[in-house]
Amino acid sequence: MDGTDNNNHASAATGICKPTPAAIYSSAQSQAAINHQIGICRAFAEAKGWSVIDCFVDDGYSGLSISRPGLDAMLSAATRTPPPFQIIIMADEARLCRDIEKFNSPFERFAERGIELWTVDGQVIRRPLGLAPVCDDTDRRSRSGIRRNIDRVKEVKLTLARLIGRQIARELNERSDRNP
Repeated sequence: MDGTDNNNHASAATGICKPTPAAIYSSAQSQAAINHQIGICRAFAEAKGWSVIDCFVDDGYSGLSISRPGLDAMLSAATRTPPPFQIIIMADEARLCRDIEKFNSPFERFAERGIELWTVDGQVIRRPLGLAPVCDDTDRRSRSGIRRNIDRVKEVKLTLARLIGRQIARELNERSDRNP
């Protein structure tokens, strides 16, 4: 595979063209997000004329960890001879791994087997070009997550300050009522 729109491959035994076998990889924190990712990946595969033969899912596992059951199963399947799929489809690069150093390990293993990694926006993930979007996406998500957390902390602090201020005001009023 070379990233072109070659949607079929010829069977070595029969010489008959078959749809290119593809796998879907989905990783998210909720079942709704998993279902959405699988749905858009299936639609992408259908539009390309690929045949989805398997879905590998990591529900609730951190993208910072390289040890996940779905990813492990997909890596194991990829080591078969021949691999059961030639393409892996993901919603975006960050599904595979959010740690750049760890990204190389599965990427290399798939590349060695001639398996291409695609995102639903039609991007073939290649190294080192494939790393830039992962960095950008992870940085963007991290910054927005940090901003949200800071905003939440500020809200909690403000609420606590108001509650503490009211409590102090009540105590001062009670003291002044007792000691005129």
